[in-house]
Amino acid sequence: MISIDWILYIVIYAAFFICAFYALTCVDFAKFCKIYNMAKVNLLVFMLSMSLAWMCTEAVMTLTIRRGF
Repeated sequence: MISIDWILYIVIYAAFFICAFYALTCVDFAKFCKIYNMAKVNLLVFMLSMSLAWMCTEAVMTLTIRRGF
C-alpha cells in the first residue's frame, strides 16, 4: 500500500518537473551545444528536467517531511 509520503513525493516531483521543463525550454540548446538534431535536444531537455526535479524534490522532502539537518 502506498503511504502518504510517497503520494506527496510524486506530486512534488511532478510539479518540479513541469516547472523545470517549462524553464529549460527557454534555452536554445541546439545553438548552445551545436546539436541540430531536435530529438537529441528534446531528450537533453527532458533528462535535465528530470534531474533538476529530483534534486529539488529531495531537498524539499528532506527539509520538511524527513526533517533532515
